Amino acid sequence: AVTDGEDVGRRGRHRRGGMSFADRMQRARDRMAELDLDVLLLSVGPDLPYLTGYEAMPLERLMDHASGLQEKLGPVLFQFPRTWPRHLERLEPFLAAWPKDVPVAVEIRSKTWIGAKFLNCLRSHQAVWAIADQAWMPSPLSLVQQYDAVTGPFGYVRLLGDRKAVDDLTDTLDHIV
Repeated sequence: AVTDGEDVGRRGRHRRGGMSFADRMQRARDRMAELDLDVLLLSVGPDLPYLTGYEAMPLERLMDHASGLQEKLGPVLFQFPRTWPRHLERLEPFLAAWPKDVPVAVEIRSKTWIGAKFLNCLRSHQAVWAIADQAWMPSPLSLVQQYDAVTGPFGYVRLLGDRKAVDDLTDTLDHIV
């Protein structure tokens, strides 16, 4: 993972280390070249509460920041927390405004979202359903068998598993358990 000089804690918390955004993007590009990586997934982070009804970073600003990755920019993943209620009335206009030349994936972590309306919303905007393999969600295989899960130009499955079970097995995340 490219951590751009951040101190990444066990739970994924980050400190920026005083680097400017431009410097972090350049460091990410340099590190990607060293590792021979073709794309970098950009996480918008907790300071970007899109679609939640709270103050949010304008889409133009996000895309301006993301453009710093140049040709290395891969799909942008929007991950909605398990406790976030379904808001298709907010998701639809957001996806309609999303730049057509930047692939977008949407990961939901609540079963209440799953259904034809959600999938049709994604499909109508060529947004990809990022299916998360997590303890409280139906398995990716069952979702693919039950729904037409292909909503965009590529597939996206996140193999996250049962984090509590992993935490019970180890105090560090530096090896496979």
